[in-house]
Amino acid sequence: MIEQGRYSEAQLLAALRSSARDVFYEYTLVDRQNKTIEKLDIIDGKITFDSSFPVMRTFTGTVHRVKGINLYSVDYRLVPWLCLNIGNDTVKWPLGKFLINPSENNMDGYKTYSIAGYDLGKIADMYYEDSRYFVETGTICTTNISELVSELYDYTDITPNILARNYANEWPIGSNRLDIINQMSEGIGYNPLWFNEVGCAMVKEYINPDIRPIDIVYSANEQSIITDGITRSTGMFEVPNKFVRWIENTDAPYVVSTYVNDSPSSPYSTVSRGRVIVDAESIDDGVADAEHIDDYVRQIAVERTMAAEYLTFTSLNMPGHNFKNCLLIDIPQYSIHGKYIEFAWEMDLSTNGLMMHRCNKVVEI
Repeated sequence: MIEQGRYSEAQLLAALRSSARDVFYEYTLVDRQNKTIEKLDIIDGKITFDSSFPVMRTFTGTVHRVKGINLYSVDYRLVPWLCLNIGNDTVKWPLGKFLINPSENNMDGYKTYSIAGYDLGKIADMYYEDSRYFVETGTICTTNISELVSELYDYTDITPNILARNYANEWPIGSNRLDIINQMSEGIGYNPLWFNEVGCAMVKEYINPDIRPIDIVYSANEQSIITDGITRSTGMFEVPNKFVRWIENTDAPYVVSTYVNDSPSSPYSTVSRGRVIVDAESIDDGVADAEHIDDYVRQIAVERTMAAEYLTFTSLNMPGHNFKNCLLIDIPQYSIHGKYIEFAWEMDLSTNGLMMHRCNKVVEI
């Protein structure tokens, strides 16, 4: 394998977007310490990433039996690679790290295994507290989150801050660890727990899409890798323009926060529509303090409003996609141009397989 750093980003992008690009896929079985056990022969791999699911990245595929390897070992993980031949070299990108759940079957007299794979979020998703989890007043929120995540994972990337809880909180015995982490994260304006392409646990601050930098560009130009199959839809009929949330916790002050989209330039606003559509829900125990609830409600308003404009398109398979990448999409023939947040994607790793992108347009509110 040649390290990606041997080539510039421009060189790699040009090779990936070339009509003569030479791409193939490899699958490595590794242990918990990331030590390679064996390469697997998988014939129909597929990766799906959906940011709305607790366990966001999943894998399916069929593998031929490997002699001397027990695929039922709970210690093994599967790492798919996108491999690019460039010159006399081969450059590789990991596409995720998956816990595997194999099932044995027979195909034309040969023993094979159907593989269902889950990113490492499955570990927290399967973990239930055997004692109550209590958070004291004044505790730094990201310290709690870091402790909960680091207990289960060796590799973490959690952005710290100084926000402290101004009331105590408790989760009872039997609470799901992933639910606790996500409630606490979202309650301080962070994204939920997700795992990147190398299996590192990520907890990062939510950034308003309006000010996010562009991660990836898809443009229908001479180097376009966009294929046929573009679908654009707008579902503005039931988009709320007033958002109400309140804290229900006996140890916290009763607080109600309201955000109203009254911008004349927004097609969804109370001004443009001439009526009010209310989205009202109570907030769970994850919110850190009463003062922070306003930011939380605005975040909800942005995400719910963005969901009204939906774009699906296909392209050649590309590395670098993770949790809610910010895309710049330019397809003039369909009058599509602007910033989009990719909330889900699928990658077919078979020969000539394509990538499906599902995005929401960044809109003003």
